[in-house]
Amino acid sequence: MKKELISTILACSLLFSGGFLVDEPEAAKAISYGISSSQVIKAGANEDNPGEASEGTVKCTKLTAQKSIYTISKKGEGMQITFNLTTTPENSLTKEKVTAKVKSTKIAKVTNKVLSENALVVTIEGVKDGTTTLSVAVGEATAQVKIKVKITEGTCGKNLTWKRKGTLLTIKGTGKMKDYSYRGFFFGKRNITKIIISSGVTSIGNHAFEELSKLKSVKISTTVRTIGKDAFGGCDSLKSITIPKSVHKIGNGAFEDCDKLKTVKILNKNCKINGSRPFGYTYDVDMVKEKISWKLIPGIKIYAPKGSTAEKYAKKHKIPFVKLG
Repeated sequence: MKKELISTILACSLLFSGGFLVDEPEAAKAISYGISSSQVIKAGANEDNPGEASEGTVKCTKLTAQKSIYTISKKGEGMQITFNLTTTPENSLTKEKVTAKVKSTKIAKVTNKVLSENALVVTIEGVKDGTTTLSVAVGEATAQVKIKVKITEGTCGKNLTWKRKGTLLTIKGTGKMKDYSYRGFFFGKRNITKIIISSGVTSIGNHAFEELSKLKSVKISTTVRTIGKDAFGGCDSLKSITIPKSVHKIGNGAFEDCDKLKTVKILNKNCKINGSRPFGYTYDVDMVKEKISWKLIPGIKIYAPKGSTAEKYAKKHKIPFVKLG
């Protein structure tokens, strides 16, 4: 990867500046990019004497970032950040020590750095949402830029992708969604207000959208067959949900602790409802006794076909039931 990046910078520098101070072996690499070997100048050469090395020590006196803020939007995406160099003598290749680091490696990490006679290219990769500072130095010359990692798309299954646009989250593709642990991957994206599970998705993973406190609307495709445990647990702003006829299993706690959930429609007469509290319950915490007490959500109603598993669940838990025609 590093060799490829050096070769790429070589090609670009030659195309735009007409020359590049490199070692002789780089000539062969330049040719592979369609650049004539006569365009490659030996290391340490100068314009007046292209075959002779310059005398004295080359120092970097100034580093200038091309932008002050950079944004990464895709997890694993490599971003190249370029710093312009001012050297003495001018436009000479310095051999000074290069350092590049970020304040928080949880947000972004440096994976590569390449120095030429007029630029330092630093490659970083985003890890999770957040803001950090990239600090770089060539000798005694230093510079800083802000890195904003705001992940807006990624994968959530073998053949599934997710994309966030504003407050809308869309899941697309075919097959099963990943199962997550407590407060799954989307927990950090708490400004999401609407989720669309598109046609082709066959399952909603465990803990997938847990505790998205601003979530108000969920549209589930008729290709979905299962909803995992705690998938929407703790979504405090969700007021209603329609579970299509295609869904044959709902995991325990799938809609647990959704304080404002008043309307639950389950269209499959034989849908399996797992566990003791898939929906209809919230809880209070006694901090003194360190005890959790569960209670029914006031005003909740379950809508489903007569004689359905949902009707049995409603009667068992004393939740008002409304028959669907």
